[in-house]
Amino acid sequence: MSRRILVVTAAVLTLVAGCTSSPEAPESEPPGASLVRDASAALRDVTSVRFDLRTQGALPGFPIRSIEGVATRSGWSTGEVDMQLPTERVQYEYELGHREGASSSGGSATSAVPEGSSAEAARDTTVTLTDSDDVMTTSVVPERFTPANLLAGDGGLHDLLGDATELSTESREDIGDVPTYRVSGTLPQADISELLPGVPDDVAVKFWVTDNPERTLLRVWLQVPPRKQNEGATMIELGLSEHNQPIEVSSSAPAPSS
Repeated sequence: MSRRILVVTAAVLTLVAGCTSSPEAPESEPPGASLVRDASAALRDVTSVRFDLRTQGALPGFPIRSIEGVATRSGWSTGEVDMQLPTERVQYEYELGHREGASSSGGSATSAVPEGSSAEAARDTTVTLTDSDDVMTTSVVPERFTPANLLAGDGGLHDLLGDATELSTESREDIGDVPTYRVSGTLPQADISELLPGVPDDVAVKFWVTDNPERTLLRVWLQVPPRKQNEGATMIELGLSEHNQPIEVSSSAPAPSS
């Protein structure tokens, strides 16, 4: 009898020891569709953002190699742009729309970006370009690329997130020191062509969404397939930061002449 008790006791102790020494199962990652849906909803509250867009490869009708700056949903944006034209590569400082509170001569050394603006400013598609010699020219930006459209609650980035299919959470990844989830997916050709006309096929996409209740979108990566077999794919990466933070910019550049 005593031997049987010892055997049973040993078996119980072994079972308990095995249970307590097993590592805790890792917490499951949120589904990609849920992360992207939450990030899309969060974009509705974004009124200003700092951005950095870079491309690798050629895309018809999209000469931008890189552009970085700040933008507001009211339609104003300023920063620097690097473009590849048919015969040359050029760099400019740019300003799109009118910043409220600045005088016609450029305003003070720094001016805070207002939270709101008029409907007329939001529809402004004229961009002022200033080269390294302070020579100023103007051009027209397609409306689909204006801040008012890209940050709209029912267009631009919001639609890009909403159009993505086959969403899957790949892993956790830090952007700077901010923990995020990386989500992969596909953008159907018919949908992405509304933003980038001429895209020949579906586009691979990745989104980086913060690992916190805010579910803030911090990065978007696109791989546009080549139009011809002997061409390479085009990569587009957009980084977003300082969402809804007060923005101050230098405004020392001269105003364009009328």
